[in-house]
Amino acid sequence: MVDTFTQKCTRCGEGYPRPKMVGACQKCGGIIKISYDYSEVGKTLDKKKIRGRPFNLWRYSELLPLSSPENVITLGEGGTPLIRSERFASKLGLRNLYFKDEAMLPTGSLKDRCATVSISKAKEAAVKSVVISSSGNAAASMSAYSARAGIRCLVFVPSSAVPSKLLQVTTYGGKVIKVNGTTGNSVKLAADATRKFGWPNVSTAAVYNPYALEGQKTSAYEMVEQLDWKTPDWLVIPVGSGNNLAGHWAGFSDFDELGFTNRRPKIAAVQAAGCAPFTEAVEKGSKPSEVQAWENPETIAGGVRDEFPYDVELALPALRESKGVAVNVTDSEIIETMKGLGADEGIYSEPTGAVAAAGLKHLVASRTIDKDELAVVMVTGSGLKDPGSLSRHFPEPPVIDADINHATKYLA
Repeated sequence: MVDTFTQKCTRCGEGYPRPKMVGACQKCGGIIKISYDYSEVGKTLDKKKIRGRPFNLWRYSELLPLSSPENVITLGEGGTPLIRSERFASKLGLRNLYFKDEAMLPTGSLKDRCATVSISKAKEAAVKSVVISSSGNAAASMSAYSARAGIRCLVFVPSSAVPSKLLQVTTYGGKVIKVNGTTGNSVKLAADATRKFGWPNVSTAAVYNPYALEGQKTSAYEMVEQLDWKTPDWLVIPVGSGNNLAGHWAGFSDFDELGFTNRRPKIAAVQAAGCAPFTEAVEKGSKPSEVQAWENPETIAGGVRDEFPYDVELALPALRESKGVAVNVTDSEIIETMKGLGADEGIYSEPTGAVAAAGLKHLVASRTIDKDELAVVMVTGSGLKDPGSLSRHFPEPPVIDADINHATKYLA
């Protein structure tokens, strides 16, 4: 590891020592930006060295905010497949479509990238307890990695959280507390717990936890490698808090600064129509400070049911710098896309994981994405996370006796 990173507030410029685990700026409450000395990183990191390392997240250690490899907490995360689409792409008339399948991470979602960096940083700072607000996936990830580190993980979730996700959290030893109301209420309680008890908040939004974004960006590194050091024309990504979008933009920017690539992709942000404050901000041309919370958020995609995009201060400028766009999708479109990903590509996605692919259909129909452009679509979580979301949309299978003649009529 190359200990060349800095931790500095984006608002007031206050700096923090490298070993310290920082949430929001302790002076003004601003977002902490972690930066790297690219000239120093470039002395020890190049394409050849990267290729010679195990294909996991920590192969990019020079670009991660940890001082010692002894503090790494890992479950073997990273190296998720970039799947070239055939049938799904053909139906849309696309020639260069790929799915980045983050469902293949250890706990089944992209949040494992956030967790390995956040909990490794917690270990480095000798933290004993962490707190998080989550709809379920981030809570499962943080609980699993906390278990590996011997750190207590306290979890606030909205009362609408999917039971199967909460079972995963509990199995990993996380202490779950369900909170009435919207996601915003559990977010508030996690922040209150940090203020009252001093526990680091490892929620996956940079306003509370800058290390989550550092984990997210490694997905962008992998895409570039998997495309033979090329940058996609488009990245299509679901947006809730905006951390995922901001993290990927940071990753593409890192590789661009190091000279590994010579451009960055356009980003298409996709939200659920029942909770779309980020899309609304893009359409209105709002400044980050002008973005309003969404009233009465409602969508099957719990992972993007954030009534406020907490990382809008980072995500909105990133989208605009990329010359990107934002679109919304309905719950019925999400369900149909989940079916399509499974039947056409063999990808089993939860609702949030299918949001970006559902948005892709709009982007192609509007000719925003051309048939010859190379697009990568994020699949952010496994269908095993929320099996009930699809079960009512399929008929029950037949039950028959062990008689081939009886079975024949069902085998056509």
